[in-house]
Amino acid sequence: MEIVIADEVQKDTRPENTRSGSTPRQWLMTAEGRDGLGFRVVRSEYQAGEDAFQTPRHHHAFQQIRWAQSGSLNFAPGQDVEEGDIAYFPRGTYYGPQLRDHGVGLTLQFGFGVEMLGGKDASKVYREGVLKLRTLGRIEDGVFIDTDPETGAERRRDPAEAVAEEVTGQKFTIPTEGYASPILMHPKAYDYYALSEGVEIKHLGGFFDHPGPNADLRISMLRLSDGGAYRLAPDRAQLVWSVSPGLRLDDRVCPEITTVYSPLDEDATIAGQDGVEAYLIEFPTLAL
Repeated sequence: MEIVIADEVQKDTRPENTRSGSTPRQWLMTAEGRDGLGFRVVRSEYQAGEDAFQTPRHHHAFQQIRWAQSGSLNFAPGQDVEEGDIAYFPRGTYYGPQLRDHGVGLTLQFGFGVEMLGGKDASKVYREGVLKLRTLGRIEDGVFIDTDPETGAERRRDPAEAVAEEVTGQKFTIPTEGYASPILMHPKAYDYYALSEGVEIKHLGGFFDHPGPNADLRISMLRLSDGGAYRLAPDRAQLVWSVSPGLRLDDRVCPEITTVYSPLDEDATIAGQDGVEAYLIEFPTLAL
């Protein structure tokens, strides 16, 4: 089990970016999934004015989950992840153009080559990838433009995919969209139900970007009270982040935005007090 507390992670205040603006970030966690679903979790503080985060309409080969800790996170004209809400962005699904000039959010991205992640050096690996990209072409209006080395023709790619391809040496193919748009969920509209003494859960959604009997992504919320304990079973890789204080790990009571990762084939248990709430992400299990 891996544990990261946001209060203990240094903020990258002037990160190199493939988009317009400048967004201070905390690179909270990266992990290399055994079946190709390596992930990273980044907490971002969006800025106003010329530092606002903007992108054109686009889509990706990887999957994303976005949670608004405070403020709201715009993802298309007139569409926002409001404070406390969570949204799932399936691979291949178009969204944008987007403008974020306020708010704090957590983004989970997964399903790209593990070399892209960089472990504890994730921010350095990403920055170096962006700098290399800028030597190979140019970024205009949120699009990376360079010359195809095989055909000599102008090539236009999404900068995020281009960075991943330069870092990993892999070609990423964006699949045909299976979902017409990102899925926005309002967790406050769901009710908890009891699993055991001090443990409650509410299921928000299950999504099927991959084929297979256990290839669905599951998003839920937990509420743990009076020492209630929840088992992170070994049949799936699972990620938890707390949205209030009270998560108990190794006899330590942790603050909000404590992130816990339990890999596939590992058995772990988390506990809580004071009705601590946390998001629970159960990753797809793909054929190995």
